[in-house]
Amino acid sequence: MNSIAQHKQFVTDENGNPIGVILPMADYLLIEPFLHADKFKLEAARESRRQKLQRAVEIMREAYEKDSELTA
Repeated sequence: MNSIAQHKQFVTDENGNPIGVILPMADYLLIEPFLHADKFKLEAARESRRQKLQRAVEIMREAYEKDSELTA
């Protein structure tokens, strides 16, 4: 296989595990914009989830500090 005409791309499955894929360069160039768009959306979703979890921690912190049965 000609290394100039191919590109190795790492994508992830639904569990976030990396999968290496070797594509002909012409095919890679067709899908490259979609790969970057999905990565941006995934990072934005992760940040949103992190912020929601942080807010939940802040809300529940006082309850856990006051109620010893919650930490028993």
